[in-house]
Amino acid sequence: MRTDLVKVVLYAYPQLTALAEASEVAARNRALLSYRDPRPCDEVAARVAEEAEFACALRALAADAAAVFGELSELERALIAHKYFKHGDVPADSRSYYRRQLALIARITRKFTRLGWTDERFFGLFGRYAPFMNLLRRIGEKGDRGLFRNLRRPACARGPQAPQ
Repeated sequence: MRTDLVKVVLYAYPQLTALAEASEVAARNRALLSYRDPRPCDEVAARVAEEAEFACALRALAADAAAVFGELSELERALIAHKYFKHGDVPADSRSYYRRQLALIARITRKFTRLGWTDERFFGLFGRYAPFMNLLRRIGEKGDRGLFRNLRRPACARGPQAPQ
């Protein structure tokens, strides 16, 4: 599994369970309201099954991510929480912070690969899911810099500027 795909999982991890629940509700609602759908029954049933399968895939991803995090030390979890979940302060001195982050993301990537997550599996399950693909595109364009933090606000939103 590529490192940028692991970063997508890390950024999305706090919301994975909620996304799975929302997908399950959507599948249930789609099934309950299928009598109103004018399309053929097999097409409607296929869409309900796809939605339910997507919810299962999100749950599997959340469970595997939780298993990976369970294998990490307290310091490593704090590093992940600070960078990807925006919780807490930097748990290490700034000199070693970036080296530790690089080593940690490589280790997490190996753990996901060991659990059976490949590029093909990820794109097969989530390739048409716009939020994940948007995250992947932004990571590819800008890296981790400015993905969620440090986004420069437009001048009109910054307030009055002091004269120079």
